Amino acid sequence: MNGRKIVGALMAVILVAGAALIGYKLYTGSKDVPVVIEDAQNGTLGVTDSVGTVDQNTGNEYSEKWAEGTVRYKGKAYRYNSQLKIYLFMGIDKMEKALPDPAGNKGGQADAIFLIVEDPSNKDVKIIAVNRNTMTTIEVYDNEGNFVGKEISQICLQHGYGDGTRNSCQRTVTAVSNLFYGIPIDGYLAMNMGGIPQLNEALGGVEVKIAEECTLGDTEYRAGDTVVLDGDMAMDYLHVRDKTVFDSATGRLERQISYIPSMLDKMSQKASDAGELALVYKALEDYIVTNLDFMEYAEELAEYGMSDAEIIRLKGDMTMGEKYEEYKLDETALYEMVLDIFYKEADEP
Repeated sequence: MNGRKIVGALMAVILVAGAALIGYKLYTGSKDVPVVIEDAQNGTLGVTDSVGTVDQNTGNEYSEKWAEGTVRYKGKAYRYNSQLKIYLFMGIDKMEKALPDPAGNKGGQADAIFLIVEDPSNKDVKIIAVNRNTMTTIEVYDNEGNFVGKEISQICLQHGYGDGTRNSCQRTVTAVSNLFYGIPIDGYLAMNMGGIPQLNEALGGVEVKIAEECTLGDTEYRAGDTVVLDGDMAMDYLHVRDKTVFDSATGRLERQISYIPSMLDKMSQKASDAGELALVYKALEDYIVTNLDFMEYAEELAEYGMSDAEIIRLKGDMTMGEKYEEYKLDETALYEMVLDIFYKEADEP
């Protein structure tokens, strides 16, 4: 049996063993993207490495072009849209200012996780909301900060395995990137929840439309009302949830979804006045950790209609694990969403 037939046989075994793993992830670097072969009977699947692979339908070996990021799915070819700018925003469940944790392993959980996806070619922007309980692979570190392995757990926990500043953020960037099949993330901003009142005050309040009736703190909200959140109202609206109620995190996420585009829009409006924007940054600087130039990014936001941004929720089901809630993604829906948002149809190689 020649080498090509051996490779083909091995790939056939892989396809049978992995048929349920639609969208199997392959990472060979921060800018690499997964390469998928179509299985004529099962709809997808197959993976390549950096030297190409064999098409199970034709027996032909793909060229290096496939390993550079071309994907084939259900008879169509796709290529990653390298024009996109992708930013990760995190809200951390700590009230204090953002200072390194001495132990290096109590960074706080990421209770809010949003990807901002900007397309400069058409000034389109999308906001992807990630449920804090989304189950995915995270890196685990011991009390001395030593890497001990990986586990499947809630994505919010990744930030906690760090010092609460840069290494927590970088590890969460890696976890989120891997969740989305290795997409490159251009920058991040994390804010401790204790900074919410300062942010809201600096922006002059943020207007939200109430999705469902609820009582938070001393305030009753009615579905359909439009409310301007001030100070402690914003803290309650974005942070409070009843942990005794199953899936209360999703209800809170919906409130965060109503807030984020309006907040970013108010931020972009401040970009027209450097003095006002500087005051916003001064109000927040003790609570945020970022690798972005805050002033420059606010000016970038002004190029997009943030209040009209498309909001995307990851499809899945919330279940009760042994101790905690677990949001298990619909892997097929996730894979198709990644192709739709981050890729463009391309010619066959």
